[in-house]
Amino acid sequence: MQGTLVLSNEQYPSLTAPFMSPLQAQPASRHHEYSINDVVTFDLAKYTEKYKIEKQTAFINLLIANAGILCNPTGLIPRPEGTTVEQVALDLWEKTTWEDADNCLATNIAGSYFTFIAFLKLLGAGNEHQDSKWKGLVQSQFITNSSSSALWRGEEPAYMYNASKAALINLTKNIATAFAKYGIRANSVAPGLFLTEINENDFPRDPDPKLPGSYPASWLPATRAGADEDIAGVLLFLASRAGAYINGCILLTDGGMVSTKPGSY
Repeated sequence: MQGTLVLSNEQYPSLTAPFMSPLQAQPASRHHEYSINDVVTFDLAKYTEKYKIEKQTAFINLLIANAGILCNPTGLIPRPEGTTVEQVALDLWEKTTWEDADNCLATNIAGSYFTFIAFLKLLGAGNEHQDSKWKGLVQSQFITNSSSSALWRGEEPAYMYNASKAALINLTKNIATAFAKYGIRANSVAPGLFLTEINENDFPRDPDPKLPGSYPASWLPATRAGADEDIAGVLLFLASRAGAYINGCILLTDGGMVSTKPGSY
């Protein structure tokens, strides 16, 4: 895919599989065309000015806003039966700070929004530039990293986190509708349990939770955490010719977890 750009930050790793090795911003030609097997990863803190990237490439076909932060989980461990509302109130008050909530909303919603508008011009050029390989067939696309928790009607893992991801899904659908007339698509990947830095303190890594049978089917029908291939395959589908007809879609990739609890999808 030409001009593919993945934006990430230190709180959340890039959603790349082992076979999608990072390219150190080295263009394959004078037009800065990149192979489908390569992802150019920029650190948001280091590349805050879009003009630095505009000097490297005349267009992009795919933009992935992958930045995310969990803030303090409040509902990963069920409360004992008989817990009073006063105890719940105290527990939530002590676990959630205004700063954490503000950072969660700013990163998960505003971060994706401003990423989109910063590179909107380049996405538009991806549909028009003479060197855009898929011009007229695979329209430019913006992908957000939401979460299956946005679809739950519960606290797990945290009220503010769930709300921020639900808002991100709404933002993605708004963009898909508003920019359809420009040929710019917007889709979202909604992962379930994938083991990353964002949850390394909440889920043990030994034994390997990606092995079948690691979790009860009543909680996670797949009985295992997602592997790199599970998320990379979804992204490759969306980025390829196979996903060219997809717009405004939320791709739930959660091993069936949403089906086990109250929710909506």
